[in-house]
Amino acid sequence: MDDNKNNYDSVRICEIGRVVEGLDEQNLAIEKKKLAILISDEVSSEKDLYFELKKMIENINFSYVGSKLTYKESAEKDYYHPSMSTKLFANDVCVGEFGVVHPNVSTKLRKKAKIAVAEIYFNEWFDSEKQKTAYKNVSKYQTVHLDFNFIVPNTVAYSQLEEMIKKFRCKMVFEFKLKDIYENKEALGEAKSMTFGFDVYSHDHTLSSNEIDMFSRRLLEHMKSNGIDLR
Repeated sequence: MDDNKNNYDSVRICEIGRVVEGLDEQNLAIEKKKLAILISDEVSSEKDLYFELKKMIENINFSYVGSKLTYKESAEKDYYHPSMSTKLFANDVCVGEFGVVHPNVSTKLRKKAKIAVAEIYFNEWFDSEKQKTAYKNVSKYQTVHLDFNFIVPNTVAYSQLEEMIKKFRCKMVFEFKLKDIYENKEALGEAKSMTFGFDVYSHDHTLSSNEIDMFSRRLLEHMKSNGIDLR
């Protein structure tokens, strides 16, 4: 980072190396092989960097690993942003963490730039059991797109919200993705606004307006029961 920050406005670095994490009973170094990724620039938002880094990890996993990735809780190290970081799990085994570096730390490195980093145990990730590729049928019936804008406490990480939505059950098929994050302490206090886009459909019929209304109502009830309100 130090070698590049004065020469480039945008930095993307990837490195594999061994890291000493302590001493064993015989006072010998405990070394772990780690993959480290750092991305930083002066234009992108924290949200953009977070999802760019997440996409990098998912692309590596798809091309070279093939394990099932999940994201749970916030990263443990205190230099991460608590609501823009997560632990990375491969087949339910924690193999690392990634996220946006806390502004209190990043401004000391680059005053104007945002920084995101990933630290992943290389062998644990690449040796994880491969997941069989699953193929899904594409529905011939119309897909309905719905946007929901939720008020999310800053103490709730994106990974927690993602798991919350995945636990929602209904008869319709749905997919979702995060579209936007808005933070304004004056307007929202200790919370942020997160907009999710949902694609809802059925494999055997076109959804009626009543079914779409029911999906929206039940989703909002599910989120509210978990402490998340619609903005």
